[in-house]
Amino acid sequence: MQTKLLLNLCLYLLVSIFLSAQLNSFQRSKVYDESNTLKIRAVTDTLEQIQGFIVFDSLLSRTDTMKYFHLYCMGRDYAQLNPKLSYSISDSILIHSQRDNYIRGIISAYNLRGILYTYEDDYVKAVTNLKEAILIGENNLNNPSASIKDKYGCTFYYLGDLYLKRNDYYVALGYYQKSLEVFRSFSESDLLKEDLNFTLTSYAFSTIREDKAYAMYSIGRCYLQLNQLDSANHYLMKSNEIVKKTHYDRLQSSIYHSFSILNLAKGDTVSALEYITKSLERTLHNNLNEFTIYNYLKLMEINLARKDFSDIDFIYSNLIKLTYKMNMLNEKARTHQLYSEYLYDIYKPVEAYNELKKANVVRLKLADEDKSREFGKLEAGIKYQKSLYNMKLKSIKAKEEEQRLTSQLYFTVAIAILLLLIAAVILVYARKNKQLNSELTIANDELEQANTKLSELNNTKTKLFGIISHDLRNPINEFDISVKNLLNYPPQPNNTQKNSTLKNLSESASNIHKLLNSLLEWAESQFKDISINKSDVDIEKVINRITSLNKSQIDAKNIRIVTDLKIPTIHTDPNILHTIVRNLIQNSIKYTPSGGVITISTSTEDDFEILDISDSGKGMTQVQIDAILQNSHYQINFDDIKTGSGFGLRLVKDYLDQLDSNIIIESTPDVGTSITIYF
Repeated sequence: MQTKLLLNLCLYLLVSIFLSAQLNSFQRSKVYDESNTLKIRAVTDTLEQIQGFIVFDSLLSRTDTMKYFHLYCMGRDYAQLNPKLSYSISDSILIHSQRDNYIRGIISAYNLRGILYTYEDDYVKAVTNLKEAILIGENNLNNPSASIKDKYGCTFYYLGDLYLKRNDYYVALGYYQKSLEVFRSFSESDLLKEDLNFTLTSYAFSTIREDKAYAMYSIGRCYLQLNQLDSANHYLMKSNEIVKKTHYDRLQSSIYHSFSILNLAKGDTVSALEYITKSLERTLHNNLNEFTIYNYLKLMEINLARKDFSDIDFIYSNLIKLTYKMNMLNEKARTHQLYSEYLYDIYKPVEAYNELKKANVVRLKLADEDKSREFGKLEAGIKYQKSLYNMKLKSIKAKEEEQRLTSQLYFTVAIAILLLLIAAVILVYARKNKQLNSELTIANDELEQANTKLSELNNTKTKLFGIISHDLRNPINEFDISVKNLLNYPPQPNNTQKNSTLKNLSESASNIHKLLNSLLEWAESQFKDISINKSDVDIEKVINRITSLNKSQIDAKNIRIVTDLKIPTIHTDPNILHTIVRNLIQNSIKYTPSGGVITISTSTEDDFEILDISDSGKGMTQVQIDAILQNSHYQINFDDIKTGSGFGLRLVKDYLDQLDSNIIIESTPDVGTSITIYF
């Protein structure tokens, strides 16, 4: 192996010396025509390939597993500059990894193939290889000796990159989110250990922390393409926080590039210019030519939007050189198009037209390259089909006349049968028409009578609720106030039983009054279409208003109210929110023993605003919770009126259903209850 490597190295060196001499002679030539430029480029590419193969052979001669990592990095670097070398690298990684049963290397080989096929727009082969990597990862995910969970997570975001390139943003978003789930499963100690290992050995193309940041950045890119700017900004900010700590310049420049696009979409060209400048500085510093091209194009676009033409010529010149070097034809066409817009803005229509022609020539070349393979495949098929057509043409013409005559006969017979059927149907329907008309008249009369009865029942229902609301609620309220006034008189020593009875009457009256209010509100929510008008509601004001109305009960039971409001407002209907919070706080006050605590907190999770009300009261059984959440019917008796019927929580559940919000009830008897609402 060493002798072969030495011979290859000597051969590569001799060829390199010869090609270097050729390159120097071309460069010293005073004639810089197009053919000379193409020769220089061909020699330069050949030299780069020779250097790549020298490194490739030297890596394959190693016996440690580090060679797989270095080969993978090399394959990634040459993916666009020298795809042939990258394919050879992926094949070698796969063969050697399978021989050594090195699972991490096998997944890396399939991932590298997926990346290469994605660059070439061969999506079927790309998906096939990446799916194979996922299958191998799933089979070995719980194998601690394989250590492939990070590679497994990378495979998902390579699939996301593939579908993002195809503009299939929702599918791409799904794969990026799966990738983020994998990287989030690593503990902080795992990340610190891997960071230290990377610092000491550089045994990774990127750290797990950076892969996690890339997944977040990619999710932000998808949301940006879907024009969900707030979500895009959220994930880009999260990714940027991680990258600033890891100093991953390649990803940092990509994040800044996306921030520039985000601000340009918002119309903020100043911030867009600031971010694209930061991105460009990093790509130039790290010689990231592909990303530099993207940044120059975006910078030219921003300057055109701002009518700042001072650097357009400089940017254009650099773009032409870089797109030529990297053979990025799409971006070259975009360069000519943007420069044409600049020339048009400075009143140079002829030059602008010439630039557009250049852009169209590049795009036609792209179209020809994409279609050439299809034309080659179709040519043989077309010739074969043409010969078959000539052979069958005579027999087809001979049969046409016979088929025409036969069709005429069948058509005439069919018309005759159809006319007979139509006549029979008309006769039958004419006989049944009178009977149907009489039945329809009777049905209309019955329907009108039913509508009249329904209207009368509806009016009766409205009057009934009016009577309950006006004639029953007010007397009960007066009864409640009168009993409370009696209780406020100084207790008399000899009337202990009387005082106890008055206290029980007061509690029963309050419970009946609250039950009646809950019943009326619930009935109103069931029989009326409630108009929902959402706005940002100050939750602290709502809480203060309700606690002040119930201050006497809170003070009497010495209950402590604790608030932890991480968000000051909740976006919902203010009237419904007040009803919900009032019912929940009154329930907590009712069931919390003396000296207990009621905790009210707000927070956010993903896109949800969360309200949580917890107490240290008597709690509920799972049967009671299920009855409330499932709207099960249960009968009200005296004990319900005394201890609570559950209508308040049922009303809360109905209102939340109308708001498309969710409620979670967690309760333990004799311990307390926690009610969490997701708006």
